[in-house]
Amino acid sequence: MANELARAVDSLLIRHLGLRYALLTRDWMIHERMRFLVDWIDHEPGPIRVLDAGCGSGLALLYLHWYQQNKIRSYLGLDLDTKKLRTRYRFVDIPHSFENIDLDSSWQFGAFDLVFCSEVLEHLCADSRLFSRLCCHLSEDGTLLITTPHKEFVRRNAADFPGFDAVRPTQDGGHVRMGYVPSELEQMANANGLAAVGKVWLGEIDHKELSGREAKRKQGDYPNMTRYNLRWIRRMKSSEPRESDRCWTLAMAFRRTSSRASREPLSARA
Repeated sequence: MANELARAVDSLLIRHLGLRYALLTRDWMIHERMRFLVDWIDHEPGPIRVLDAGCGSGLALLYLHWYQQNKIRSYLGLDLDTKKLRTRYRFVDIPHSFENIDLDSSWQFGAFDLVFCSEVLEHLCADSRLFSRLCCHLSEDGTLLITTPHKEFVRRNAADFPGFDAVRPTQDGGHVRMGYVPSELEQMANANGLAAVGKVWLGEIDHKELSGREAKRKQGDYPNMTRYNLRWIRRMKSSEPRESDRCWTLAMAFRRTSSRASREPLSARA
């Protein structure tokens, strides 16, 4: 009962305060991935059809509504259970819908100008199968955006934080692999006739902050704290380049090799 009430209040605040509320209550790393999405759309001719495969809490739709509303023709979010999202985002003006889909299944929804898949591949044993299905949903000039954990970052920090690189032996909702390096995503893309057109590093975090996050995680307290988010907002204004070995997330963009259209690649800062 308490959890249901908390979710209802959360949805109410999302509807009335929008991104201002989400910036204080959702982890800054999630926000950074959403910024990668909206920043890429700046390079896309609108209006575009967006597929969000593994939409989670639907935060991508809120970002599109807040920053790119005039460039979005339609949005489709896919995940195992999206019932609450249909009510939560009823206020969004962008034509949108959500579908309950097991991404491991043989789903088909037509062609989209932009397919977004954030922090999903590392949860699936058949990652290449999902990658191929995402590619099949691209329009001829469409763009595929992928974000995953940066495998080298995870492996490197496992020396200081035991269990940081833990993976599950079976697919039960957790990570079945540590993450990816660019060449591994490029290999899957090339096998489907796509090539990388953009790469950025996200989730830059120092050892002290990571240590604090890990301590809270082991206590069962997810570090979704406002002070971390405010620190991220200040850090966004920095012009210093990001170092890949300090970044938790790898984000890449792919397009068909046969496409004649070009897009300006993002720099190392999303």
